[in-house]
Amino acid sequence: MSPNEVLKKYWGFDEFREGQLQIIQSILDGKDTLALLPTGGGKSICYQVPALVKQGLCIVISPLIALMADQVENLQKRGIKAVSLSGNLDSYSLERHLDNCEFGDTQFLFISPERLQNEWIQARLERLKVSLIAIDEAHCISQWGYDFRPSYLKIALLRNLLPEVPFLALTATAGPKVIEDIQSKLAFKEPHCIRKSFHRPNLSYQVLYTTAPENQLLELLSRYKGCSIVYTSSRRSTERLAQWLNQNKISSAAYHAGLPSAIRTKHQSEWIQNKVRVICATTAFGMGIDKPDVRLVVHWEAPESIEAYFQEAGRAGRDGKQAHCFWLETPSRTLTKTNENLATFPSIDEIKALYDGLMRVLKIPMNEGAEQQYSLDWQKLVDEMKYGPRKILEGLKLLQQSGWIEFEADAKTRSAFQFSQAPNTLREYVERAPKFEEIAYVLARMFSGIYEFKVSISEREIAKNSSLNPMEIKSLLRQMAQLNLAEYEESKSGMQISLLQNRLQTKYLRIDKDFYAFKRDGLKERSMALQEFVKADGICRAVKMLRTLGEKLPENCGKCDICLSKEQAPTYAVLKAELEKAIPKAVNIHSLLNIYPMQWKESIVELLRDWVDEGQIKLDDNGNFVL
Repeated sequence: MSPNEVLKKYWGFDEFREGQLQIIQSILDGKDTLALLPTGGGKSICYQVPALVKQGLCIVISPLIALMADQVENLQKRGIKAVSLSGNLDSYSLERHLDNCEFGDTQFLFISPERLQNEWIQARLERLKVSLIAIDEAHCISQWGYDFRPSYLKIALLRNLLPEVPFLALTATAGPKVIEDIQSKLAFKEPHCIRKSFHRPNLSYQVLYTTAPENQLLELLSRYKGCSIVYTSSRRSTERLAQWLNQNKISSAAYHAGLPSAIRTKHQSEWIQNKVRVICATTAFGMGIDKPDVRLVVHWEAPESIEAYFQEAGRAGRDGKQAHCFWLETPSRTLTKTNENLATFPSIDEIKALYDGLMRVLKIPMNEGAEQQYSLDWQKLVDEMKYGPRKILEGLKLLQQSGWIEFEADAKTRSAFQFSQAPNTLREYVERAPKFEEIAYVLARMFSGIYEFKVSISEREIAKNSSLNPMEIKSLLRQMAQLNLAEYEESKSGMQISLLQNRLQTKYLRIDKDFYAFKRDGLKERSMALQEFVKADGICRAVKMLRTLGEKLPENCGKCDICLSKEQAPTYAVLKAELEKAIPKAVNIHSLLNIYPMQWKESIVELLRDWVDEGQIKLDDNGNFVL
């Protein structure tokens, strides 16, 4: 089938969006390709269509489990076979999925860059008939990127395993340095970047200066109807704002990594189905979610970088219709936040002290610990160190990026199980206690080597292969452990630390000074860019933002707060005539303000205040008009 026939058959569209077909043709021609499409530009189509045309297996490397799950579900709904090697799979499920990729007709295999480092998985991938390797969120490869992840640097190992397979790197955000870095780190055979303009003419970017952000948020949600996202930098703020909006009769839900998975899924699903109007979320929310009708995105405070702001704000208006992006700025808030970010960047001595404190908390002896995973009690580490949590987190990132540790902030360890009795002994016991018969049989069938060593298990997967539910399985496994029939460790959530090298004395701990300076200077650059963006200096917001992303906008956007402020304000006579017609139909000041441009607000409030003083209109205690 041709690309257009595949598009029509599986997606029902007659035509591709701008830039998509050019990217698809580049892959069909066997070229390594870096594709830059703005958020909502249809990046997933760019690897899905050529993979279906080529009829081999497409390996998709993706940074988030939730993102992989969404993509797999969307493909399966279209009758396309796709699987994900997510971190919560047991060895039995991993083998089954890879067997289906090798001997069955699975068309898409999603995998995280961390999972890709497993040598057994690499050996299996080498045997597969792979037609395309797609790397989603490819800016994570670049140390210049705002969301750098060291594990992405190791993706290039696939060059050795599958040397003839083209790479397609996809991202919505990349400046000139990142573009060059991605192609270098992925060992492109020759530089080849296809980019569509980052300009989103249907979006208006506005910075609102306010001393009452809660009231300003309510006003925005009153003015702009429809589905909305409110981004905050802390988990506590997401819950507080969701509660505040619900109290003001605006249906809202919180979303952050600290919520139980079932709650996160429920809140996201209700928002996607428009059962909840507003989702108050931390910044990871929205990645890979295909929701076209978001009409309003509000940043409660400054984002991490201009690149991050572009991506997060870009989740509005994917349907091409008018949408609004607001950044709430209280006096000096962005300056304070960026200065705090700079202050929490640890010195080299503080990084070394953190390494030493981490080893003490994890109780790792000298010259031991390599290639082992440890669950970290975060509060113990905070209590151990003399500086705050944010600096500790930054220090852990630098230790990771320097090649000393790997860590996951919100990881979930898998359950582990091993029979501690020989098969004959266990069989004799089970004959006397038949309640263990089914679980013992299923475990032995699903996990080879379970008598010899401890294996990772998933109670949910075991339930699929038995008549028991996950809670019953956990109860039986606990009982077997209490009776010394087995060893059982239940899964845990929290921070997980892996040492890449044995513990060594801190005097031998090396942090590359050039790399350290590079990270520190990058943070300063991002901080300065945020401070410059938020200024009301007469420069169009879209022009400023695209300049940071390496693109020159030929003219002002005409929609941001800077552009709108240049429009001539109405005369007193025109405004007076407008309000005299509108007041009889308005319920209160807020409903009146919503009729007119936001830039008229001060003039309208001033005129209404004069009329109240003169007794021409009256207001009750709630701001409602009394006629």
